[in-house]
Amino acid sequence: MSSSQFKVLPESITRLLNLQTLKLDYCYSLHKLPNGMRDMKNLIHLGLRYCNSLSCMPEGMGQLTCLQSLSIFIVGKENGYQLSELKGLHLRNDLSIKELDNVRNFEEAKDANLIGKQNLHTLSLVWQNKSQCPVPEKVEDVLDGLQPHSNLKVLRIQNYLGSKFSTWMQDLLLHEISLSACERCEHLPPLGKLPFLKVLKISGMDSVKYLGNELHGDSAISFPSLESLNLYQMANLEEWRTMDGRENFPRLSTLNISGCPKLVELPIFPSITSLIIYTNNAMLIKSVMNLTSLSSLQIGGMHESTLLPDGLFQNLTAMKCFTLDYCNGLESLPEGLQYLHSLRVLNIVDCKNLLSFPVNGLRGLSSLQRLWIQNCDKFCSLSEGIQYLTSLEDLLINGCPELVSLPKQIGCLTSLSSLSIEYCDNLISIPDELQNLTALKTLRIERCPHLQRRCKKDSGEDWHKIARIPNIHIVDRPAVQSRNGCKALQKLKFWST
Repeated sequence: MSSSQFKVLPESITRLLNLQTLKLDYCYSLHKLPNGMRDMKNLIHLGLRYCNSLSCMPEGMGQLTCLQSLSIFIVGKENGYQLSELKGLHLRNDLSIKELDNVRNFEEAKDANLIGKQNLHTLSLVWQNKSQCPVPEKVEDVLDGLQPHSNLKVLRIQNYLGSKFSTWMQDLLLHEISLSACERCEHLPPLGKLPFLKVLKISGMDSVKYLGNELHGDSAISFPSLESLNLYQMANLEEWRTMDGRENFPRLSTLNISGCPKLVELPIFPSITSLIIYTNNAMLIKSVMNLTSLSSLQIGGMHESTLLPDGLFQNLTAMKCFTLDYCNGLESLPEGLQYLHSLRVLNIVDCKNLLSFPVNGLRGLSSLQRLWIQNCDKFCSLSEGIQYLTSLEDLLINGCPELVSLPKQIGCLTSLSSLSIEYCDNLISIPDELQNLTALKTLRIERCPHLQRRCKKDSGEDWHKIARIPNIHIVDRPAVQSRNGCKALQKLKFWST
């Protein structure tokens, strides 16, 4: 019954005494399970993934001794609803324990017997999101009592309000850790010691000011297996230091940073190939030029800075994909795009004040295959150097109301196979040179009133310029995702990854 819209299940379902599997995943409106569910003694799998409206569990879930899969358990205060209901259950795969504020002490936490559940591979520990409320008593002891079995592979801790993490985190063989909204923790555990950790996500930890010794630990190699690191909403993070004389992050390939306004410099990571960085701090962007192995770079969130740092691209000659997203302060792109000889994808999205490309700024981009310009309100010229894009296959222009014409140089794009023009209200006509593009297989025009009229089949003034193109789509109706660019952004995210 997954993905259904009902809010409750009828009590009569509990009469299905031989039922072994009940799937209720993605039932977003479900807020209550039948009270008599404890009678369903043969139940083995109870799927509750993303049942986010569920507010409590039925009484006596611990009586379901055959149960192996239980996506969510919501802790209550009364007998029959407490964490001890999990004690005798031989759970497998993944489990999210919510409302941990209702656990009063170490003994109650330990009663769940998480350390004995050797087949549990993913565990989420979630407290209520009540930052204005007092810190629960003995919250650190509760976390100590929730120690899982060493077989655990993925650990997520959310809304924990203790000032420190448990030492048992250092002893697990984890592959992935997520720490989010743990607002009172000033220091992170020495996760750099974990030999198999591949993914680390840290977000909403406003008390953390430094990343350094306490995170890296005392091993000869810090984060020996880490491949992906995400830092989100770290409001007071000021400094990130790696360990001198030791190897740091030898396998790190993907780094995502967003919402770290006080961070001004990144360490040098020789192995990073993919970086997503959202910041309004030009100093932090400047340190990107030291990451010479980058093949994919996405920069966003520059609302005040009018320029990207000079020389940003000089050392990034291996880059294949560059995305500039939501940079409303930028008025122009920096010189140096011509150094990106390996660039294949260039995306410019939601840069409201960007006017055009720099003079000859596209000269060195002979490998570029895809160019997308989306929601750039003041973008008015595509002419500077577009003739150098001899490998370009896909050109998308979406939401550029100031663009009034396409350049004649578009006729030099002999590899172009797909051209999409959307929400360009003032684009008047298509140049004659479009007829030279013999490789062009698809033309899409959407919500461009002048072009729609001029490209009308048989009778439009520009119809003869496009008549030979095999696939022509001229759309006047609003798209499901309209001019906010979401539809194009879905394409963008696909290619960025």
